[in-house]
Amino acid sequence: MTLNALGEAISDLLRPAVQDSLSPETQLAITKVNEGAKILADLFYRLSITRRAQITPALKLTAKNMADSIPVDDLLFGSDFADQMKKVAAMEKSSKDIIKMPLTISRRVQQPIKRPVQITSNKSGNARAPVRNSRSATRRTGAMSNHRRSYRHRSGSRRR
Repeated sequence: MTLNALGEAISDLLRPAVQDSLSPETQLAITKVNEGAKILADLFYRLSITRRAQITPALKLTAKNMADSIPVDDLLFGSDFADQMKKVAAMEKSSKDIIKMPLTISRRVQQPIKRPVQITSNKSGNARAPVRNSRSATRRTGAMSNHRRSYRHRSGSRRR
């Protein structure tokens, strides 16, 4: 609003009939006011872009895409943003009616998965006994077996 009023005042002063009657100092002052108005307009534009960038992540995807495609004008997201969103919502609703919905199967209708039959043996007892190590072979080679290993050589940092 203020920029519009300032722009109208500068336009009135720059009319050829008025400009010829102004002194050079007044014309220089009008030029400086014009430059200030340009800087102020650029500042407002950058603020609008920053506000849009902070608001758009909170919007739904369709609204975000629409906001990115519409330029800033008198309103932050454009004067026809609401109309465009209504059109998009109507298109989404009609597309849901057109698109074939995926077939959903209830749990009652689903067949149970057949699992392979496990053959049970009639053997009693432990079918797989642990392998016995012969002590004579380990003693001859000089190596210690795993069950005789001493755990005292661990570092002190591992103790609790």
